[in-house]
Amino acid sequence: MKKITILSLFFVLTACSSSTVNLRNLEDYIDDDNYLFIDIRNPEEAHVDGYIEGFTFLPLYSYLFEEGIVRPPGILGYRSSDILDEVRLRSYLDESKTIVIICRTGNRTDYFEEVLTDLGYTVINLGGIHQYSGSLLRFPNE
Repeated sequence: MKKITILSLFFVLTACSSSTVNLRNLEDYIDDDNYLFIDIRNPEEAHVDGYIEGFTFLPLYSYLFEEGIVRPPGILGYRSSDILDEVRLRSYLDESKTIVIICRTGNRTDYFEEVLTDLGYTVINLGGIHQYSGSLLRFPNE
């Protein structure tokens, strides 16, 4: 009897758990209009490593930091005062969508996830593109 109860509980929990975007099932969601996919790497990194189709580039270092939209993290990590130009930052994002972010190794996405969460966005942090096993697109040689 206990085996049946445990097995039933497992199926109920499995059925109730919500699926979410991750690096293994990304292709299933990439065309879903409920998500906004953002790659926060610098352009040079995307040229070297490749990129995932469907992602929009919004470079954290070479754009958001340099343009004074977001301040680089201090030694204590993220603080609300790191958002310097909320209006400009929000102009790149759609509040009705879940924001899915990726960078090279996952360090920048951890920081940017805190920024976006502080602004009230729903965020999925995919970490680093180096953990992605799907196919990456390459820019044409210039």
